[in-house]
Amino acid sequence: MGDVKLTRGIGFREDFLVDSLANWTADSGVAATTDGDIVAVTGLTATNGLSRSGLSISTSTYSEVKLRQKQTGSGGNSGLVRFTYSDASTSDHIYTTTGLLTVVPITPTAFKTVTAIKFLNSVGAPNMEFDFIFFYREELTLPAVSEPLRLTLGRTVVELPIPTREGGVLQDIGSDSARLELAGSLLATQTPNTYTANQWWNVLVELVLEGNWQWLTSDRVNYKYHIEDVTLTQEPGIANTYYPFKMRLRKVDVLSATTQTFSVTT
Repeated sequence: MGDVKLTRGIGFREDFLVDSLANWTADSGVAATTDGDIVAVTGLTATNGLSRSGLSISTSTYSEVKLRQKQTGSGGNSGLVRFTYSDASTSDHIYTTTGLLTVVPITPTAFKTVTAIKFLNSVGAPNMEFDFIFFYREELTLPAVSEPLRLTLGRTVVELPIPTREGGVLQDIGSDSARLELAGSLLATQTPNTYTANQWWNVLVELVLEGNWQWLTSDRVNYKYHIEDVTLTQEPGIANTYYPFKMRLRKVDVLSATTQTFSVTT
């Protein structure tokens, strides 16, 4: 199993839920609609796009950005997001688009305050879909995840009893939210996260208290997960060296889950 990564410290997030478009402005020729989870934007050009202003996001504190997007329709394969800063400067960030929802990391200009975000297009790709964009503090590579990653999928199957019949009738009324279990040890690390074992303990406590869904990445699972609980253990006679941990997470589906939200392609 490869590295398991979780974002941490959400400073700003747009998840494009039902009422979110009220905060965004479409330029002439640009149209945006949301299904309550993903916004579809048409007519993007190098100058006209979809923007949100009135922000105040410190890139000193929230130095990383993730954007989940895909191209729809024909055109080129380059997207563009522009950040405007409080000093009136801007930075353009070009990313590759495909026909699949893909997360791209973006690094804004350091030591600035973002006041506006604008989706444009670089070369072609005038029609796009966006799942989310969020600014966050850092991405955690969980240390020493030594046990198998367990993904549990369950369906809610109700049995309807029928008088005088041997055996009831089963009714499938949908699935539960997927559960993910991780376990390992908190050890001192140097890269990419420089933390002692004690600091890792504190980081995981803070992560639970943050109360946000986080983007989880592994070589098999890539999606939004909300931390359900974390168990931290201090072994007798061992101090400040390592702490076994277990973590349970719950998959976040705003709309009905699909194979795509499980990173399944057939």
